[in-house]
Amino acid sequence: MAVSIDDVRVVARLARLEFSEKQEELLTNELTAVLEYMATLDEVDTEGIAPMTHVRAVAQGVRDDHVKAGIGTDDALRNAPDTYADYFRVPKVLGG
Repeated sequence: MAVSIDDVRVVARLARLEFSEKQEELLTNELTAVLEYMATLDEVDTEGIAPMTHVRAVAQGVRDDHVKAGIGTDDALRNAPDTYADYFRVPKVLGG
């Protein structure tokens, strides 16, 4: 499967990335090579192989949920450097 330079530009725009023409050509070639390599996996005979979710055998990673009491608003805010009512107050990080 070949990746076109237009494909690279569309994905770059969606990811809000900007590349020079030289970088676009390099990415086009590299992505084409990756997809061609991945296509070789289609040639592997997987008949009789059970689907798996992990490369190694792992124990079930899901546990039962147990409800526990929280610490309460007063305790949560006790060491906060700045609060307002029942909230943490933090410096503005977006905008001016």
